[in-house]
Amino acid sequence: MGNKGYDDDDEWSHGQNKYKMMKLLLLLTILTNLFTIYIFILPHHPENSIMKAQLEGSLSVIQELHQKLDSTNMLVQALLIELTTRQQEHQQPYSSSYKVNNDDDGPQKLAFGYANNCLMRMKQELKEFMSYEVGGECLVGDVFAEKLMLKGCHLLPPRRCHPKSPTNYPDPKPLPESLWALIPPHTLTTWDSFPCKTYQQCLKTIHHHLQNDDKRWLNDDDELLGGLNFGINQVLSTKPNGTIRIGLDINGERATGNFAARMMQESVTIITTTFNSDAPFSHFIASRGLVPLHIKLSQRLPFFENTLDIVHSGENGLGNWMQESVLEYALYDVFRVLRPGGLLWLDHFFCLSSHINTTYSLIVAQVGFKSLRWHNGEGRHQCYISALLEKPKL
Repeated sequence: MGNKGYDDDDEWSHGQNKYKMMKLLLLLTILTNLFTIYIFILPHHPENSIMKAQLEGSLSVIQELHQKLDSTNMLVQALLIELTTRQQEHQQPYSSSYKVNNDDDGPQKLAFGYANNCLMRMKQELKEFMSYEVGGECLVGDVFAEKLMLKGCHLLPPRRCHPKSPTNYPDPKPLPESLWALIPPHTLTTWDSFPCKTYQQCLKTIHHHLQNDDKRWLNDDDELLGGLNFGINQVLSTKPNGTIRIGLDINGERATGNFAARMMQESVTIITTTFNSDAPFSHFIASRGLVPLHIKLSQRLPFFENTLDIVHSGENGLGNWMQESVLEYALYDVFRVLRPGGLLWLDHFFCLSSHINTTYSLIVAQVGFKSLRWHNGEGRHQCYISALLEKPKL
């Protein structure tokens, strides 16, 4: 009996030891597996950790760039469709008769065309214009740029080259002597692109326009004789003394600066538009101590809105040589840059007499000018309008 109890106790003790051993083995197995997992997860090299972080950052940047690229592609496609539609509308010819239409609420046609399209059509000329050595001398002068401007390429790309400079450039004469020193030295400009090679040779071109302006703007004409010539003092007297200070003279291709010189004598600063067709008119005007502005008449005026006191348009400026739609755009642009109460002086605006009341008076009224003076008269070749118009104050 006693031996049997002892055996039972021995079996029980052995089972307990076996159970403890199994638990210990299980615990060791679990700890070993955990340690193995920890070993595999733990980075062995700092470089690998840094590279992994950089790759994750690059992937996020690439995903963001893809999203932006998709958005940009959609925007470009929409713009191309819009430009194609407007170009097709622009290719339709304008009507020869002017009609006042106040019901056009949609997008309007561009009267002056698309400058960028011009550059695309003039690829060979643009290539020649942009062929130069950076920091060297420009191989193509401003006269070539004028050819591009005449074909509608108004905004030419900037270049990183030096224009050809004249040798022995003289110091300018001081004001007011320079205003009427009408034969500047030939070393004032370069002559490669002009038919005349000195100012003396150009006198036939320049002097003709100087003679026409020799006594203009000094006094009003007798209204019985047509009253086409307005005197500067009479024009300035329509405003309080000293309030006409700055302005623009729109004078087409062959401006000499005479109007600006006369106005400077009245303490009024005038900028003169120029276009060097067959003589260096820009340099000639600058030699007189006046400011030339080299632009086409169909370009948007480079002035901020409501800034100028007066705009003068001479015989070679605005006229019936312009399409009526282009003229309307130009007058709206003049209206834009004039300050409230500013003056537009139409000086010998040439036209056909049959168009005065049917076309031009309607355009002026449509733009919004108030007429202070309006005279029609016969000139040397055709009918002229001289008018003093005001931008109304609100």
